[in-house]
Amino acid sequence: MICGQKEPCGSDLSSWPSQTWAGYCGTRARLKSSQLLAEILQGQPCKYAVNSSVSLLGLLKTGQAIGVLPDWIGDSEGLIRLSKAPLATNQSWLSFHERLRHHPRLSQIKDRIAGIYKKRYADGQILRLP
Repeated sequence: MICGQKEPCGSDLSSWPSQTWAGYCGTRARLKSSQLLAEILQGQPCKYAVNSSVSLLGLLKTGQAIGVLPDWIGDSEGLIRLSKAPLATNQSWLSFHERLRHHPRLSQIKDRIAGIYKKRYADGQILRLP
């Protein structure tokens, strides 16, 4: 998913390499989203480099750049999807130590993520695998 607060001419795929992009730097540059962005930018660096997802989301919400985020984050944060089809798919796991199972904050996060996926399953946005 490509997200931005405003929709520049980013809905035209051929214009993507010339858009203002934000992406990860450092060790996060090895993430699948960073590899996808490198393909889009044809090896050129993005204008803004961040080292955390919170920073990337904050920058995208200002409307100063577009970037790659999971669609469920962009949708829940009110960002604009610039491509209808997913650019990549991934499997995610949420794991934690047994001692933290009943920690209130972790339970809130776990419940929020589970709620997002349950809603997407109910809406038919995600296909269940056997």
